[in-house]
Amino acid sequence: MRVVALAASLIWASLIAGGAAYAGETAYTGPGANITGAGLYSCIGMISVSGQGQAKNYFYSTGAFPAPRAQAQRLENQWHNYLQSQKAGQLVSLASCYPAVPDPAKQAANRQSWKDKYKSQATIIDTDWKYGAASAAATTLAQQPNANAGVSSNPNAHNYFCIFDDRSAFEPRSGQGTIVRYMSGLFSSTNNFANLGNEWSLYIRATYHQPITSSGTCILAVGDDNGQGLYANNKKIAEANKHMKLVNVDWKG
Repeated sequence: MRVVALAASLIWASLIAGGAAYAGETAYTGPGANITGAGLYSCIGMISVSGQGQAKNYFYSTGAFPAPRAQAQRLENQWHNYLQSQKAGQLVSLASCYPAVPDPAKQAANRQSWKDKYKSQATIIDTDWKYGAASAAATTLAQQPNANAGVSSNPNAHNYFCIFDDRSAFEPRSGQGTIVRYMSGLFSSTNNFANLGNEWSLYIRATYHQPITSSGTCILAVGDDNGQGLYANNKKIAEANKHMKLVNVDWKG
């Protein structure tokens, strides 16, 4: 199993190098950008929900589905957005996609092995999520404006905060290593939502030596408190996560 896992990890690392840029970003043109064709993939993810008492974990897994090999990075980004939409404002502590074998029986066995690994730590949730149009709804959900937010004297402005996870030193299968989370403060912006996330990602990549990531995003901060509670809760979750190092970034879109 370790040999198979290592092989999959090496294959995935090469695919990430050729992943497409996030929506609105300049396309990746470096090594591996000429990867063509489609492959089979499966995804796993974990959401940690905090509240009263101990945090609760929810482990998600997909079946196998086709996706373009050259869009591996975008695949993981859409998967992360889907997970975030399931428990808005909570910590996505694991979001990873990997090549799936063609044999359906082996696909099912591999999926079951992931569920067995996490069943003592989390509520197990099977999802039929697939890469592509189905994930767009989750992204759209996060972009809906909140008419009651009162974020600024400018009626066209909304409150946001942005996060960017560098997972290059974290191994999702073993749960070992550290995720470096770059997190902005809460700010008001009239910027287009897609442009805002793109500018945030470009800023982090340029400022922090292009950390490896698949989950840079900005979050619409909603609530009667202008998003203060949502922001504080996200920051608290990151600070409490033993696998995460929080880096506060002074960026205001």
